[in-house]
Amino acid sequence: MGRSAKATRQTSYEKVKKLRKSREWKKSGSRAIRKEKKESAREAKLEREQEEVPVIESTEDLPHAGDKADIDM
Repeated sequence: MGRSAKATRQTSYEKVKKLRKSREWKKSGSRAIRKEKKESAREAKLEREQEEVPVIESTEDLPHAGDKADIDM
């Protein structure tokens, strides 16, 4: 069973509408704006992770666990 003329017109209209919408999307720059926003969020996250890592300059302040490494087995 074939499609009716009305159904064919509707589908072709929907295709044209979709193409117009995609062209507008590309021209508007919304995609680039969203991409920049994601990249900046990713960079901010990496910076926060790097800041959270504590730097230990010496081990003298750390509590010793009974010097288990010195025990001979």
